[in-house]
Amino acid sequence: MSLLQLFVKVFVQNGECKTILVDEKMTVHDVLLILFDKCEVKPNVRWTLVEQIPDLLIGKYCPGSHCTG
Repeated sequence: MSLLQLFVKVFVQNGECKTILVDEKMTVHDVLLILFDKCEVKPNVRWTLVEQIPDLLIGKYCPGSHCTG
């Protein structure tokens, strides 16, 4: 059985845009570790992921490793 993989475009607050490959087993923490590396910053508890799907009027706030809808 193969994993579902998806390219995700991430918009950083400073205006930069990063593209990463995520799979269905990755956690928010895994994605943040990739972003820390790509953005060349030290890990910090201030980082947060916000998932937005404007077509569906959906947004998720994902601090650390947990998501709330």
